[in-house]
Amino acid sequence: MKKRLLSTFIVIVLLFSFCSVSFASTDDGNAGIVPYSTHSVLFTIDRASSTVANAAIVVEFSQTVDTFSVVVYLQKYSGGEWVTDYTNDDYVIYNNGIKKDQFIFTNKYTGLTRGTTYRLKCVSRDYIGDNVHIATSYSHSF
Repeated sequence: MKKRLLSTFIVIVLLFSFCSVSFASTDDGNAGIVPYSTHSVLFTIDRASSTVANAAIVVEFSQTVDTFSVVVYLQKYSGGEWVTDYTNDDYVIYNNGIKKDQFIFTNKYTGLTRGTTYRLKCVSRDYIGDNVHIATSYSHSF
């Protein structure tokens, strides 16, 4: 009985020793976490033909940002690596905005090369006050 009680006590002590508590605060000393960042980037791409693709990108911020800049690059797989496709007129498209919690981008890519694999690279930069957050996301290949 004594061994069983001691074993149970040790298990309880070990169990509680794995629990931890953490606190976060901002640099100015205020308690709490200030979320500011690109929360998610959603890609929808439809390769309409071998030379045309329709793309929609939704960039969601975790809260309303003061300003943002979203840049979308068309990349192609060439020579064993992903490179920006400078031969396409729409190789880079960007939008800047203020006071938003979401940005929606749509584009029709034409002049794609037959037999070439493409993807989109999305770089989102958002600002709240003096804080800046940069997030880079990639679509699936198409």
